[in-house]
Amino acid sequence: MYLKKIELHGFKSFADKVNIEFQPGITGIVGPNGCGKSNISDAVRWVLGEQSVKSLRGSNMADVIFAGSQDRRAQNLAEVTLIFDNSDRMLNYDYNEVEITRRLYRQGNEAEYLLNRQQCRLKDITDLLLDTGLGRDSLSIISQGNISNFADSRPEERRVIFEEAAGVSKYKKRKIEAIRKLERTTDNLNRIKDIVYELEKQIAPLKKQKEKAEVFLTLKEKLTSIEVNVLVHEVSELKHQLDTLSLQLKDLNERHSSLDAEILLKESADDEIKKKMFVLDNEINSLQSQLLESMSEVSRLETSKIEVDQKRKHALQSQNSDDIKKKLDNLKAILTDLIEEYNDRVERLKTTEKSLEDLSQEQTVLTSKINHKHQSINDLNQEITKNKNRQEILVDLVENKSNYHHGVKAIMELAHDNPDIIGVFGDLLENDSKYDLAVSVALGSALQFIVTKDNLQARLAIKFLKDNKAGRATFLPLADMEPRSLREEHAILCPALEGYLGVLSDFVSSSKNIDNVILNQLGNVILADDIDHAYEISKATYARYKVVTLDGNIVNVGGSLTGGTVNRQQSSILQKRELEKVKEKLDELEQKLVREKNELLKLENDAKELAHTLLQKQMSYAKLEVVVQGKKEELVVAKGEYESYRIKALNWMSLKVVKLIINLFYN
Repeated sequence: MYLKKIELHGFKSFADKVNIEFQPGITGIVGPNGCGKSNISDAVRWVLGEQSVKSLRGSNMADVIFAGSQDRRAQNLAEVTLIFDNSDRMLNYDYNEVEITRRLYRQGNEAEYLLNRQQCRLKDITDLLLDTGLGRDSLSIISQGNISNFADSRPEERRVIFEEAAGVSKYKKRKIEAIRKLERTTDNLNRIKDIVYELEKQIAPLKKQKEKAEVFLTLKEKLTSIEVNVLVHEVSELKHQLDTLSLQLKDLNERHSSLDAEILLKESADDEIKKKMFVLDNEINSLQSQLLESMSEVSRLETSKIEVDQKRKHALQSQNSDDIKKKLDNLKAILTDLIEEYNDRVERLKTTEKSLEDLSQEQTVLTSKINHKHQSINDLNQEITKNKNRQEILVDLVENKSNYHHGVKAIMELAHDNPDIIGVFGDLLENDSKYDLAVSVALGSALQFIVTKDNLQARLAIKFLKDNKAGRATFLPLADMEPRSLREEHAILCPALEGYLGVLSDFVSSSKNIDNVILNQLGNVILADDIDHAYEISKATYARYKVVTLDGNIVNVGGSLTGGTVNRQQSSILQKRELEKVKEKLDELEQKLVREKNELLKLENDAKELAHTLLQKQMSYAKLEVVVQGKKEELVVAKGEYESYRIKALNWMSLKVVKLIINLFYN
């Protein structure tokens, strides 16, 4: 082993990186004073772990970093690396070359030690160099003044130097460490003895506590059993309550959705009514303005007529007494005109009143139709909401498979990326709707069996379920499914039996080419029209086959019978069929809703026109009432004047006759 190379960077006077190689034959480094010879020996001592700043000829450790000069800025890092040739394996390190590096950062005086460019501790370097004669205090490095110190040192100090030179210090260090470990072990044993002594005192009380604890655990186990039974009972009751509340919540949600739809519809209708009211108000204001103008015009015309009549009366009054007969005829003509006008206005008023009554009745009928149409639309909206809620539930059941077993759902999530998982058996089947019940009850739980390409894929899926604790599932490997069928003698016998419809596999198909699976599951299942004929068929075949009916009853193998109400929530076939029906019904309801809304819009438009016509008639009626009242008053006045003038004319005529008689008498 020998020192091959020294690399210095930023250490004392070595600002730039310097590599010093020691080729064989080099015995020393010479140079003038101040050229940095001692800095090289300081660098070697520093790398080997020297911690004394005084030995490195400085006041603090940061002094070993290049401090800068007039031409050079100071360095922030000092790094020195010693490279040893270890081909003889003198160092206990399995490399031909060993690099020992030390770094020091100016900021925080942080130091690093590296061994072959890997961070390590100073202790690792010290242990590596033991018994090699190297080290910060070894005789391999003798600096200025060490000779005189060695000569003046005490015997004890010299002994340390001799032991280092002889390679004994490593063993002394190990001895010291072993003695320290023995002392720590002795102290630990003493503490253990104290702990054991204290624990021995606690044995008797702990024994009593143990007996009490055993009694407690026994009683606690009994209590736990009782509590579990109570909890199971409570859970059963709560589950029943939860199911009841879930149904109520479902009904309430449907009702809530229906009410929301109704509210939206009524708000929309309310907005429409407000808009129509605004338009009608504007029309009423316009018509009222026209009415006022018309009434003003009527008043003006009546005033003009009164003025004309007054002028006529004045003209009559200004005539001579010889024209009384003519005046009376004129008054009679005026009275006749007024009577005709009055009768005409009364007739027109009655006609208008009759029109008002007819229009009011028509408006009542139209309003009733509109209300009925609103009710019909509300009923349709409720029905649509109800069917949409049911559609959402069925979509969740059919497409999201929410009612499937946990294991089936877990495997079907993998099926998207695995073409070897063909699908759920019930989802792959196609049949006429009248055979839905028969197929559903015949397959039962097999509806949720998973069809795979082969047995290997089924086993991999089972391993996935087991590894992920994702539940259980049953698989139908397509390659291993053997078709089943009726025996030859039974295949000849059954078609002659009453009520026999065929083998159920004949009524089922699939677009996925899984005929073997269909024949395996349904190839030996007989379809009959009713339970009586099913029983006779089962009896004729010695109860060797399952016989199902169109309405879902079963005569099982062996002769047992199964029947009653079918739970549609457990059959994917029935759910798919119901979903199709719900979608068709929704389309019909929505089309009907559009028709009803169009009819409602037409009725509302008719009602609007009718209201406008009715308003005009009401205004005409109001005008005519004013005119009739005015004509009536004029007629009363004219009659009074006519009677008064007629009496006056009779009196005048009587007076004239008397005068004539007197004149005749005296003449």
